[in-house]
Amino acid sequence: MKYSYNDYIKTISIRFENLLKEMATEYNFDNGLELEIAICTVLRAIRPERYGVSRGFILTADGNMARDDIIIHERSRFRLLRLINESDFCRKQQVPVESVYTYIEAKHSLILEGEGPQRRSNKSQM
Repeated sequence: MKYSYNDYIKTISIRFENLLKEMATEYNFDNGLELEIAICTVLRAIRPERYGVSRGFILTADGNMARDDIIIHERSRFRLLRLINESDFCRKQQVPVESVYTYIEAKHSLILEGEGPQRRSNKSQM
C-alpha cells in the first residue's frame, strides 16, 4: 500500500514503535506512571510544535477538574495553569479545557472477554 507524503505516516508509526522499544529496553517500564511518561515522551518527539503533551487534569474556568492521564492541547494559544517545567512528565499539569484536543487513557493491556475490571456487563453499557 502506498502512503502519502513519502510514507510519512508509516515513518512516524515506525519511529513511535522504535522509541517505545528503546525506552522499554533502557527503563523496563511497567504499568501506570512509567508507561504514561514513556508515551508522553514519544508523543512529544513526533508531534507538531503547535501541540503540547502533558500529564494531568483538564480544568474549567470555574475550577472543575476532570481526567487524569495524557492530554494533547493547543500550546501556541493557551498557557498551562501550573508554572512548572513542561518537560517534567512526573509532575501533573492543569490544562485549560478550551485548549484540549484529546485525552488519552493509557493502558498497558486491554481485556475484551471474560469478567474483570476492564470488562463492562451489558447492563452498564445501556
